[in-house]
Amino acid sequence: MRRFASLEPKNAWANYYYARCLWQHQSAGDARILAHRATQLDPKLDVAYLLLGTMDAEQNNLTAAIEMFSKAVQIDPDFAEAHYRL
Repeated sequence: MRRFASLEPKNAWANYYYARCLWQHQSAGDARILAHRATQLDPKLDVAYLLLGTMDAEQNNLTAAIEMFSKAVQIDPDFAEAHYRL
């Protein structure tokens, strides 16, 4: 994923997938940067907001988590996981 993201730095999905990989391997700081970049590149990328919200919730930053989950639901009102986490 790192190679994909480095070859396609303006690809929101590349940044999102790399962020997911890093987050799963306990590199939350870098994952947050990449997930945030993904939302900047594609403001409609609901799964990136879900990932950011999940990271915020893990750090007990519940206000920020609610904001991110709410953004994901605004983008896709049928996004079940975002509703669940809210």
